[in-house]
Amino acid sequence: MKQRKIIGLIILVASALLYGCSKSDDGVSPTDPIDPPTDPTIPASGEYCKYMPDEVVLSCSETLYQLYVESNISPEKFNISIEAEGEQWCQAAIAKDQNAENSLVIKITSDTYNREDGLGQPLYEPYRTATLHVTYGSVVDKRIKVVQESHVMLLTELDYTSASVLRVSPKGETTEVKVLTNCYSWMCGTNDDWITVTKKDDATFVVTSTARPEGQTEMRQAEIIVMSNKFIDGLMPEMVKIQVVDSDAGVSGEDYGYDDNVTEWD
Repeated sequence: MKQRKIIGLIILVASALLYGCSKSDDGVSPTDPIDPPTDPTIPASGEYCKYMPDEVVLSCSETLYQLYVESNISPEKFNISIEAEGEQWCQAAIAKDQNAENSLVIKITSDTYNREDGLGQPLYEPYRTATLHVTYGSVVDKRIKVVQESHVMLLTELDYTSASVLRVSPKGETTEVKVLTNCYSWMCGTNDDWITVTKKDDATFVVTSTARPEGQTEMRQAEIIVMSNKFIDGLMPEMVKIQVVDSDAGVSGEDYGYDDNVTEWD
């Protein structure tokens, strides 16, 4: 009887050891299959379409824009349409990218938008827009803004009033400058450390200058660059350069008198 109890105890201990070795702390056997990590951007169906942008911008002379996206869905499964403001100036189609696996190309074709007047001079018309809508069941529902520039005009109010020169006080000040343009978007900036340039809205940027250091009498100079922020169709962006000077040479910031040698302040 005693021998049977010992044998039973050995069997019980061995079973416990085997159970402990065959299960991890979370109760999963090392021999159980482990699911591979999943991409949260890919639906459970396994079909996906990724990296579609929110907008594309075409130049006035561009008639074909090719947009490449990553997808394992057959092109014929998509519904694709374009809704334009006013006249229907562009179309779209989707096809398999022959140069890459799991890649599609959306081809946007458009009319040119570089019209001229009766004297052969460019017409600076407002940019035009359309909406590209790509859908496929519950997997894809994407709207992409399509913009086409006209001939681009980019000027500032300083081109008319002061030959692109902005004069600021040696004591430092904040000045707003108006931008006159028909382009879709533009940006501004400077590499000089005594002024900062920030875009306020689609028609204005703000220049803030610091005070000239005490005892410094040399007039400071800086340059601001305003340009359309798209390198479209291999074309360089339109650009305006503005020279900034802090008033009269030979006057320190502390000693400056606002009425001395100043004819006009903006």
